[in-house]
Order: sequence, then structure tokens, then C-alpha cells
Amino acid sequence: MLDLPWTTVRGLHALKALANEGSPMTLGAIARAARVPAARASRLLHALKDAGLVEASGRRWTLARRPDEITLLRALEALGPDSPRPERCHADWATCADRGGCPIAPLCRQAHERLVELFAARTLADLHVEAPALF
Repeated sequence: MLDLPWTTVRGLHALKALANEGSPMTLGAIARAARVPAARASRLLHALKDAGLVEASGRRWTLARRPDEITLLRALEALGPDSPRPERCHADWATCADRGGCPIAPLCRQAHERLVELFAARTLADLHVEAPALF
């Protein structure tokens, strides 16, 4: 139902770091917080900047709005371009090519709508859970 690309999740880590810091951060600090190379962090930040979620001032980055004004849905939309799906069911209403004839399509649509509502109702300020260590 929810198939977020790895880079999208790392972008959320970057946004969370900016929200927690509350002051401008360098690219290197954001890359460390998001656990990605600086080049990847730069691409993520530029996508977020294009969406109006972050700003750059010199070599430092900040949120363009307060954390409680940036919904998770908006962040996901900015970070997660749709990628081609393999030829199998992911129970994902948003990407289903066969929803007109699928027996579980009504349930998938309901799940999709609830998920969108959940992400639209939450902001960066709601992200309190610390990410577990990778190793």
C-alpha cells in the first residue's frame, strides 16, 4: 500500500533534522542526519527547495516554513516522484492500472484515502520518533 523509495525516507530524515535544529544547517550536517552522501542530500534539498519547503542562504539550509506548517503529505509529494511499478499487485490504489476490474479495488481505495488523510493531518512537528541505528 505504501511503497516509499529509500531516497524519500532519507529526505524526511533531512527535513526532520532541519525541524529539530531550528537554525540553519550545512549540507554536510544534513547529509549526516539523513545518512546519505552530500551529493544525494543536495539533490533532495533542491527538490524540497523547488517545492517551497526549504531555503538556502549561502551554504546553509533552513525550513521555508515552521515545522507545524509543513504536512508530511506535502513533503512526500515533493520527495517521491512516482516510479514504475513491477507487474504485480501492491494493493496501491494510486498506482493500480486495473482498479476497474479488481475485486479488492474498493478496499485499496479506502486504504489509500485514509493514508492520504493521515499524512495530510501530520506535520514535521509531529515527527518525534528517533530512527533506529542501522548497525
